[in-house]
Amino acid sequence: KEGKIKGQIVIPATYGKRSVHYAQIAFYFNQSGYEVLRFDTCNNVGLSSGDIGDFKNSSFVEDIELVLDHIDASTTTAVLASSLVARAAIRVLRNRADIPYLLMLLPVVNVEKTIASMGGDHIISNWYSKNYHLDQTECLDGFYIPYSGIKDLYDMDMDSVNSTIEDLQKINAEIFLICSEKDDWVDISEVNAVCELVGRKKKLSAKILEGCS
Repeated sequence: KEGKIKGQIVIPATYGKRSVHYAQIAFYFNQSGYEVLRFDTCNNVGLSSGDIGDFKNSSFVEDIELVLDHIDASTTTAVLASSLVARAAIRVLRNRADIPYLLMLLPVVNVEKTIASMGGDHIISNWYSKNYHLDQTECLDGFYIPYSGIKDLYDMDMDSVNSTIEDLQKINAEIFLICSEKDDWVDISEVNAVCELVGRKKKLSAKILEGCS
């Protein structure tokens, strides 16, 4: 859209998604006067390098950091992240003060619990009982979960809702969050707890979509 650019929106593709899946929301922001940079994340589906069978949350973190390091720093920037990649965006913005806005759509706030809700209770159980091999991969509802990725999750301390709250409380950005009360993979009570605890110290706006899944 012609005219003065209001800002730029950075949209990383979440697990199992490609940048093309964000075309509609990118069009909306374009029409509203924003530049949009959407990209395929590595070790995922899409055009970026790596295979989804080697997925790691740390890869999400590295990708977002790399993109933010190479964009126009003079333009106001927001990161818009959904589902699992939102957890990585939280970690990235915890460690930098140059991004003023974080927008999250249906964010995963407790990765361990989300894996369990997908039918992966045995994966979590295997992890704690050390009954696994790092080259082993599980398939849950069409999603591939490598144990090397599970190890990375715990090594990064990104597994629990408490770690999410701790990261959010260290973020300088203004936080906007949209979630659903009937999300099959996310416990809405935990989202409410995150909003309550983080909202006491940070500028956080949340919208709960009722009757939507």
